[in-house]
Amino acid sequence: MPGRGTGTQAAVRSWLRSGITRGEIGPKLPPVRRLAQQFGCSITPVHRALKQLQDEGWLELHHGSGVAVRARARPVVTVFIDGATPSVASEPAHRTSNQAARDWLLHHLAANSTVQVRLQGVGTTDTEFVRACQQVMLEQPTVVVLALPHQRISSAMHAAFEQLRAAGVAIVYWPGVNELPHADTVESDFQAGTHLLTAALLGRGCTRPLRLVSPGNPLFEQQKQRGFAAVMGAEADSLTLVIPSHIREPLAEATWLRQVLGPSLERTAADAILAVNDAQVPFIYDCLKELGITLPVAGYDCIWHEMLRLEPGRAASGPEPISIDRRLPELGRALADLAVARANGDLPTQAQRVVIQPSLYLPSHLNAERTP
Repeated sequence: MPGRGTGTQAAVRSWLRSGITRGEIGPKLPPVRRLAQQFGCSITPVHRALKQLQDEGWLELHHGSGVAVRARARPVVTVFIDGATPSVASEPAHRTSNQAARDWLLHHLAANSTVQVRLQGVGTTDTEFVRACQQVMLEQPTVVVLALPHQRISSAMHAAFEQLRAAGVAIVYWPGVNELPHADTVESDFQAGTHLLTAALLGRGCTRPLRLVSPGNPLFEQQKQRGFAAVMGAEADSLTLVIPSHIREPLAEATWLRQVLGPSLERTAADAILAVNDAQVPFIYDCLKELGITLPVAGYDCIWHEMLRLEPGRAASGPEPISIDRRLPELGRALADLAVARANGDLPTQAQRVVIQPSLYLPSHLNAERTP
């Protein structure tokens, strides 16, 4: 119930609109005088709020029987996905893999009764992606959610999204390697994550961590470098090792690491290594073992346990690394909340940005717990 004395026109409208959206008000509205009493105001702001909601299509006046909620088709939220479609009947089993945020997004959307959810698969080429956008246009969704965090957004894809926007479709985006202008976004704070990770290594006595950089994710890496530089200062650039852009496959990356890691450690006098992510850590352990060197290695993404479940043989490569938990279940919920709010018209016209703060993960062998 609203608090007494809160009865401005905007407050009455917002409370009624929220209750209608959630299905808590309707089909008939309470009498005007009762609403005014609940808000502790005169009937004037209530009348004005009802008239505004009627003009917006939320209410209709039935002569002789009062005001009722207008039957409305639920807005459509279309989610662009790749890979297999997960089950959304129960909570996703995994919390930290690359698909976790997408699966939690779909789980929360499916549990929301105010929107219709449709899934749209996308291919691997620009042509397939543009065709998917054209198919979506025919279905007239209210919101499109782009849940493809590692998808490169080409100029052709940008043009397709602009066509959606021109047709009145809002875009909610989990940023990957490119940013979409005018889109609502939810993102992880990679700068804060790398700051936490670097500071944790220094807190364990390391003074010169070497940071490995993936050329495939420039948006992520730019944020990570800012967090690294905030701790390491002027030495950050000299302690950064960039993987060549032509190296894409894990085996090619492992071969390259074997060739350059030793000389790079010697050149920089590094006493720790910041890996691109947890998946790279076993390769680094193998290289260090061949070099006869023992150094602390930090990961990222907190996917060590899930990775070992899929590839048990990696467990012998070395200890679980310090890592960063990007809190992907929370990211998925934020994506769903943003998409639902946008679909129901509860957001201002300007694009919204939600940033999920990461957590530092210290493995059990360090006798520590996760630190917020």
